[in-house]
Amino acid sequence: MNLPKHWEYFEETTSTNDTLHRVAQAGAPQGTVHIASAQTRGRGRVGRSWWSPPGSGLWMSLLLRPRLEPAGAAGISLVAGRALKAALQPLTPLPIELYWPNDLMIRGKKLAGILGELRGQGEKYWIALGIGVNLDLRHAPPPAGLEGRTISLAEAGVPAADRELVALAQRCTGAFWPLYGRFEAGESVAALVGEELAHVGCRVSIRSNPEKEWQEWRGVVAGLGSRGELLVRDESGALQSVSAGEVVYEEG
Repeated sequence: MNLPKHWEYFEETTSTNDTLHRVAQAGAPQGTVHIASAQTRGRGRVGRSWWSPPGSGLWMSLLLRPRLEPAGAAGISLVAGRALKAALQPLTPLPIELYWPNDLMIRGKKLAGILGELRGQGEKYWIALGIGVNLDLRHAPPPAGLEGRTISLAEAGVPAADRELVALAQRCTGAFWPLYGRFEAGESVAALVGEELAHVGCRVSIRSNPEKEWQEWRGVVAGLGSRGELLVRDESGALQSVSAGEVVYEEG
């Protein structure tokens, strides 16, 4: 496999974020990429696992060393989601939607997800930006609970030639770097993502404030804050900012 400089391929690993954190600790440069054919412990948000069957997806992580204070790096997963949508949408006739905070969906089914993990302290920190894209799940029986909830590029009509692993990874990272440059220069997440966020104006149920006690409430999506917070107008008419929590989009 012909890989660009600072890229590494694994037939199987626990998680590409795990391997990337190890080389980041040892000083690997920004732009280092790890790709795996399979992950045995791929992970998503809030401790969830990410199903990563062998040869069925693009399971990759990209090393970032932002020239920003750690708090300023919030929202990077949404910026990556916007880039990923731009990279993938031309390949399929089906509309791809970006859901807050880090998922790409087609017809209500998950196509891809992003997980940004920050490690280190102070100015000496890095981000392992994990990206999972379902390439072809047609012959991979889903685990319990995922039946009917995922979709792959193959099911969305993308031919095999456009699903080649390294070329697709380069397509995705190529779409990301220009947005990342604007992000580092201080452009807000709201400006970078813009109208790409799905469901502005739709009703949602929110479970928020996990640091103390989960609070459940409902409202209408109003857009994004400058650092990628979801802005939701609650039933009293007040505008609330959600930076962590669970969002359920209501149908109809």
